[in-house]
Amino acid sequence: MEYRIDRFQGLSQAGDDLIMPGGCAPEAENVSTEDGRLSVARGFRRHAAPPLAGGIGTLAAFHQRREGETVRRLVAVNKEGVWELTEAGWQARYLGAGAERASALNYQKAGADILLLADGVRPVLKWDGGAQMEPLPGCPHPFGQLTLNYERVWGSAVANEPDAVYWSRAFNPEDWSGDAERPDAGGGTVLIPTWNGGRVKALKTFLGDVLVFKDEDLFRIVGTYPGNYEVVRVHGVVGPVAPMSIAWTAGACYFLGEDGLCAYDGVTAQLVGGGEAKRLYERVNRPSAQGAVSALYKGRLHLALPLDGATHNNALLEVDLARGQYLLKTGFTVNCFLALDDALLMADADGRLHVYGAGDSYAGAKIDAFWRGPWQQMGAGAGRFTQLNMFASGAMDITLETDRSRMTRRVMLGERMRPACVPLSGSGRRFRLTIRNIDGGRFAVAPGLTISAERDD
Repeated sequence: MEYRIDRFQGLSQAGDDLIMPGGCAPEAENVSTEDGRLSVARGFRRHAAPPLAGGIGTLAAFHQRREGETVRRLVAVNKEGVWELTEAGWQARYLGAGAERASALNYQKAGADILLLADGVRPVLKWDGGAQMEPLPGCPHPFGQLTLNYERVWGSAVANEPDAVYWSRAFNPEDWSGDAERPDAGGGTVLIPTWNGGRVKALKTFLGDVLVFKDEDLFRIVGTYPGNYEVVRVHGVVGPVAPMSIAWTAGACYFLGEDGLCAYDGVTAQLVGGGEAKRLYERVNRPSAQGAVSALYKGRLHLALPLDGATHNNALLEVDLARGQYLLKTGFTVNCFLALDDALLMADADGRLHVYGAGDSYAGAKIDAFWRGPWQQMGAGAGRFTQLNMFASGAMDITLETDRSRMTRRVMLGERMRPACVPLSGSGRRFRLTIRNIDGGRFAVAPGLTISAERDD
C-alpha cells in the first residue's frame, strides 16, 4: 500500500480529520505551502527605524507631491502624540494625549496635499507636511473614523453620538456646515439608530458607497450627493468588528466578525471560506479582539489576532485569497500594519518597526515551524509501515503516529533538493504525519511525498 501527498495545503479545520485529503493540515504553524511545496515560512527583518517610545498604535503614510514627484512620509500614532520618521529618527509632529488607534485620510485643500488623522479623543488633525500638525479648522467633532466619498470627507465614531454620520462640503474638509438655499452643496448628518446598544465603529468607502459598521450591524449609504443619499441595511453575517481589521480589494471588503473573517461583496456580508480556520477563531480572546489589525499585500490578507487569552495580537493568519489557503504564523506580536513602497511594514507591541516577509528569522529570533497532517485511515485491517520517500532539502524531524505507536526520524539533508528515503516502523489502522524544523532551521519538501506500508492482518 502506498499513501501519497500530491500537494501540501494550509489549514483545514472544517470537519473530521478522516475525511480530509492527506495534504491538508488541521494544525500548522510558520510554514509555507506555495505551489504545493512545504517549507519554513519567510520571516521578517528589523527596520532601520529606532523603537518609538510609547509604542506604535497606527502607521500611516502622507503622500505629498512636490517638484514633479511624490514623496511618501511615514507617520506613527500612539497615546502620547503623532510622529514622523525622518533621517534623524522619530520627530514629534503633534504632542497631546489621545488614542493609539487612528483613522488616516490623504486629501487636498485648495490644491495642496494634506493628511487628516482622527482618533476620537484628540481634535481631528491636519498636516501639510510642516513642522507641526494642527487641529482641522471647522471640524464639528473629534471624529474617530474618516473616509472619503465623492470629494466629501465623512466622519463618525463620536463618543456622545453613537448613531451619527457626518459629511463635509465637497472639496472642503474645513467646512461641515449646511446650506439652507442649496442643501446639496452643504455638509450634513444622518442618524442610523439600531436600538440594540450598537455604536458606529468604522467607516469605509467601497464600490462608491459609504459602509457604516456598527457593533452588530452593517449599513451602506448610497448616492452621489446629499439629495439622493439613502441608508440601506446590509444583510448576512455581520457582527462585532475591529475597526483596523477592515481591508478591501476591488471585489470584496474584508473584516473580522464575531465568528471569523467576513467579506462584503456589494450585496451581502458572509463568512469567508468553508471553516478552514474554525478552531483558530475559537481561540480568539474576545475582550482583546477589538485590537485586531489586517492588511492586504500581494494578494494575501494578513490578519493579526490575540489567541489563547493574549492581550496583544500574538498570531497572524495569512490568507491567500486566490488559492483559498490559510496559514498561521506565531512567535511575535503585531500592533499595526502598513503597505508602503512595495513593502509590508509591521510594528510590534514594543514599538519596533519590521519589514514583513524578508529574511529567514523573526528579526533574529528562531522560527519554530511544523506541519501536521490529518489522521488517515488504512482501510480494511491494519498496516505495517516500511518507508517514506520524498524530494527535499534541509533538516527536519519526521514523526509518524498511529493508533498503536509513535516514532520520530531525524533527516539531515543539504541545501539542495534531493531524493530521500526514510525508514519507518510501527503499525496501526490509522496514522498521521508531522514534519517539524530543527532549532529554527529551514527545510523544503516537494509535492509527491509517499508513505509505504504492508498489510498487517
